[in-house]
Amino acid sequence: MRTYSRPWIGLMALLIAGTLTSRPAPAQPPGGGGGFQLPPEIQAKIKAWQKWREENKNLSNLQVLMYQIRELDKKPETQLDKKQAATMLSILTTWRNKPTMSDDQAKQVAKQIGGMLNEKQLKKTATIQPPWMRGGRPGGGPGGGPGGGGPRPAGAGPGGPGGRPFTFPDPPRKGFNPLNPDTLPFEQMRPQARKQLDEFTATLQKRAKG
Repeated sequence: MRTYSRPWIGLMALLIAGTLTSRPAPAQPPGGGGGFQLPPEIQAKIKAWQKWREENKNLSNLQVLMYQIRELDKKPETQLDKKQAATMLSILTTWRNKPTMSDDQAKQVAKQIGGMLNEKQLKKTATIQPPWMRGGRPGGGPGGGPGGGGPRPAGAGPGGPGGRPFTFPDPPRKGFNPLNPDTLPFEQMRPQARKQLDEFTATLQKRAKG
């Protein structure tokens, strides 16, 4: 995989967003001059990711749903109750260490999660839009896209954590698991995704026992 330095990071963010939405990625990077065209290799990457997204919509939707559930749980009025927390914890425990999840399996997991929510929670979930779908900077969430929203990892410098160049991977040919941060295609996002999932899991454990 080729690595890219800071000038390409804004473009990479838009491409990541493109894997989760139906919006096409732009033909020029943010702030690029008129007439600038992306290199053929980047255009090919974009097309490959867009094709992957079309063939794996349920995996993408599950990433979005996981972000929505975490946000939902932050508000007292929509927080998961003890039974819901136990159900969510069971789902995460079941899938946390599995290396892959098929698109059909992602659909079933999303149904499990949706089925445990009450009407108020479902209505609120529908209003929660991840930052990568509203033009914000993606972060590293297990449910959140290859980005799940959130602050940049500590020590992150130009191009990625610790100043490492941003690696722009190919779509996951062997598949990946949105509920296992260690399988996320974008390696730079794994530490933050792991941290978010660990924190959410710990919260669910406390509530399920309470």
